[in-house]
Amino acid sequence: MTKIILQKSLEKLGSAGDIINVKDGYARNFLIPSGFAIKWTKGGEKHALLVAKNRLDKEVGDAQSAESLAKLIAENPVVIEVKTTKTGKLYGSITAKKIAEAISKSVSTKIDSKSVKLAESIKEGGDYTVEVILHPEITAEAKIKIVATNAQAK
Repeated sequence: MTKIILQKSLEKLGSAGDIINVKDGYARNFLIPSGFAIKWTKGGEKHALLVAKNRLDKEVGDAQSAESLAKLIAENPVVIEVKTTKTGKLYGSITAKKIAEAISKSVSTKIDSKSVKLAESIKEGGDYTVEVILHPEITAEAKIKIVATNAQAK
């Protein structure tokens, strides 16, 4: 096992500044070369504590703005217009990226597509509820309406 310091937050490992143990190959072949982590040292541990403190201070401020953004997202349903077949099926599917762009336009705030969680792929028109993670402890329920731009695509 290798002791590392996370430089970026990773969903299943931890947050920036966390000191964790991972398998040697995972650290050596992926985390460290990708810039997600650095190898643990005594000096690095001091830096990690500083990064963790700064992250916590920032998260407190972010939590307040995330709460107001969550209310805004919940209050503003999003309509996405798409072309459909004669039977009402979509050409392709609605991706998290398309939903994030539509929500971003609706609330005038950039929403990352990685924070949009789809329970299932959207391949038909209709009303959907999508979870948007704005903060580690704050999520918003976005109402999405998929409508056909015309009765059938050519």
